[in-house]
Parts: sequence; C-alpha cells; structure tokens
Amino acid sequence: MNRVRIFIVAVLALVCGFFFTSNANAAAPSDEPYPPGDCSTLTISATVANIGDTLHITGANFNAGDELDIVLHSDPVVVGHVTVDADGAFEFDFVVPDLEAGNHTITVEGSTNEVCPVDPLEIVINGVGPTEPGGNANTGVDSLTAILVAGALIGAGLLLATSGRRRGHSGRHGA
Repeated sequence: MNRVRIFIVAVLALVCGFFFTSNANAAAPSDEPYPPGDCSTLTISATVANIGDTLHITGANFNAGDELDIVLHSDPVVVGHVTVDADGAFEFDFVVPDLEAGNHTITVEGSTNEVCPVDPLEIVINGVGPTEPGGNANTGVDSLTAILVAGALIGAGLLLATSGRRRGHSGRHGA
C-alpha cells in the first residue's frame, strides 16, 4: 500500500509540476516600454500564413508623407508601396506570394524616422493553403500532453483498483 501512495503522489506531483512550471520561464516585466514611444512600429494580422493568404500590416509613428516599400525577405520581394498619412500611420493588405515554406521577414524601407530602426516582422509561410490541392489543414491541437496526463491517470487508477482487491482478498482468507 505504501508503494501505491508514493506512486500516486509522484504522478500528481509530475502532473502539477508540468502545468505550473509552464509560465516559470517567462521574462520578468521591465519598467522600460518597448519599443520606445517615438519609434516606428509595425503590426501584422498573422505570423503564420499559407501562400495565397491575405495579411494586413499596419504602421504607426512614421513621418507623415514618407513613401515606404514593404519588402518580404528571404528573396527580397516588394509586396507593396504605401504613403504614410498625416497621423504617421499606414495600413496595407497583401497576398502572400509563392515562396519557399519557412521563416521570412517583412521590412519597411524608405522611412525617414531616424530615432530608432523599425523592427522587422517575422512570419512563417507554410506553403500551399488547405483549400488548395496538396494542402493539409492544421487544426492546432497538441494531443501529446493530453495523452500523457490520461496515461498517468489510468495508471494511478489501475494501481488503486489493484490495491483494493488485495485488501478484500486478504480479509476473506483471515476470517
């Protein structure tokens, strides 16, 4: 019986440790805002896309009237040209071109804002989309964690059931 209790405690500690340590490695908050307020910033509607998907890029804190090229890198491909509005902002939609699957960077070129450089956007292109021939849908389900937890709980249940039977049999023989 003592081994069963030790096993159950170990399984529960492992499961709890798995769930409670996932955020333990998060960076400590900083008092410094990033990016600094005067820097130009970019945002994008998605960081993972398929060829043919439409992505929406917005920019803020640029100099009004700047003429900007939006460039998608590995092989530099200019995906668009925008003019910054009077508020220092722009919005732009583009269709992901036929590029190699993998990591790519989006940059903005032509900015006259010299306070700090514009951080590039990182995106992952998966290749052909799920609606096109040859594509596979990604459901986003990570079942490994659920399988491991279920296996641990089933094992603990079997041990409890087995220990209960032993207790019941030993009581009958002693009477």
